[in-house]
Amino acid sequence: MDLQKRGIIIGMGMDEAGINDDRDMLQEMRMALTIHRMPGMEPTDVPSPAQILRIATEHGGLTTAFGSQIGRLELGRQLDVVILDYDSATYPFQDTDIAPLDALIRRAKTKDVKSVLVTGRTVYEDGQFTSVDRDTILAKIAEALSNPRDAEEQERHWLREQVFPFVEDFYSNYLQNTSDRTPFYKGSSLR
Repeated sequence: MDLQKRGIIIGMGMDEAGINDDRDMLQEMRMALTIHRMPGMEPTDVPSPAQILRIATEHGGLTTAFGSQIGRLELGRQLDVVILDYDSATYPFQDTDIAPLDALIRRAKTKDVKSVLVTGRTVYEDGQFTSVDRDTILAKIAEALSNPRDAEEQERHWLREQVFPFVEDFYSNYLQNTSDRTPFYKGSSLR
């Protein structure tokens, strides 16, 4: 929040599936909202669900080469939309005192995605892809990735093997002598 108060635009997106392997932006937004919370913090010191949504949509779009064309519902911009089923996300109960956006950011999961539109065209509806055959696409990906590595891939693989011991050595004592450090977020630390 300090950065936003200083006028710095904070964007959020997803890069590679190697860390979490699920590409679940709803989960990432919930994590970004939750990780900044700590008992006793003033509401203005932590991001609101609306701010998290803006960080993930408009500001996330600004991190790309086409940021001026995406990220907002505005005439002339590309339209990508995810439609969530509020009743599914809030079942079995949701207090009416909680704003619907707050409830969705805190509770929605991929099971609650009703539809997805890309550039205004429906590509996912009621649990099914509508414009692509998922199994055919996955088979093509599996076939392409089963081919032997080309020369460039072999070189990157070799380079990784050469560099990794140095990376391991660099981080070998990374967390040693940390007893005198004060955690930034005390609520989620061991001390």
